[in-house]
Amino acid sequence: MKDEEHIEKVANIFYEAIEKGTAPWVKPWKAEEFKSQSHNPVTKTIYKGMNSFMLDMIRIENNFKTNAWLTFKQIKDLGGTVVKGSKSSDVVFFEKKPRTDEDIERKSQKILQDKTIPADLKKILIDGNKEKKFDLIYKNSNVFNIDQTVNIDKDKFKSLYKENDFEKKDFITIEDCQKVLNSVNDVKIKHFNQGRAYYSPEKDEIILPEKEQFSSPESYYSVAFHELGHSTGHKNRLNRDLNGNSETKSYAKEELRAEIYSFLQAKELGMDFNLENHQSYVKSWAHNLKDKKTEIYEAVKDSFKMVAYVKENYIDKALEKDKTIEQNVEAPKKAFKPKDKKSVEIER
Repeated sequence: MKDEEHIEKVANIFYEAIEKGTAPWVKPWKAEEFKSQSHNPVTKTIYKGMNSFMLDMIRIENNFKTNAWLTFKQIKDLGGTVVKGSKSSDVVFFEKKPRTDEDIERKSQKILQDKTIPADLKKILIDGNKEKKFDLIYKNSNVFNIDQTVNIDKDKFKSLYKENDFEKKDFITIEDCQKVLNSVNDVKIKHFNQGRAYYSPEKDEIILPEKEQFSSPESYYSVAFHELGHSTGHKNRLNRDLNGNSETKSYAKEELRAEIYSFLQAKELGMDFNLENHQSYVKSWAHNLKDKKTEIYEAVKDSFKMVAYVKENYIDKALEKDKTIEQNVEAPKKAFKPKDKKSVEIER
């Protein structure tokens, strides 16, 4: 399968999931549910990024109870067969291929003959080409969920889990979440006794209701990180298009990014996830992208960039800094006492 074909296939899966209401970011999740990671127990692979997200969507759509995925051959080697009519799922990866002298020379000649490349740039590209030791080869593999199989040898399958249960264990605490927000110094975070939460690109400010207005700490931090995700689009950060209104593609794409980012962020941090009243808007946003579904794929890719940005610039820095501070006496924790359980209206 070519890269373009894979992108189109993935885009259609995302769009259909949104239409059916089965996309993972439109339903509530408990933190415990994020422990299970999509994996191949034979190769010991824990799927990451887009592969993991796609397998999550397929698992939810089909109500698979496990997160184990195997190739047709691996299933056969375990004594099992694929249930008739089952569809495989694609996982993609890049394989390193050592470069030969012929590969290097062929690429150098191609650069020399390309009339669109300025002469002074050709030497730089050729020198870089000579230093490159590997080519990344795009590949894909077809896998089936274990629930799509029958007659697998239970003892053989169980033995694959002797050294690894493939569960995520490095979640951060609610206290850590607050430390992260405390460390954000390039975006203003303000609290008011109101029912709206939003990010203002013009002022580069995140506006949140008071903590006590949320039904739980997890709800507060879900919303706070949602708006922090929007703030990564500022021109001084990831520089996304934050203009437009609810009728425009740019708005629809940004809201979709933030929805997906919020789910991915909760999954990464290990928090309960429920954006409540935001879920009803997702379909209408997706309709604005119906004629160009690859925009949905691009929005997903951007969401991963948002997670990476927040992790690198806020989470890792805040928690790494905290490790260097020895605290002999822990400050008393203020109990969380919600006084208003009304849902918070989340805006950009």
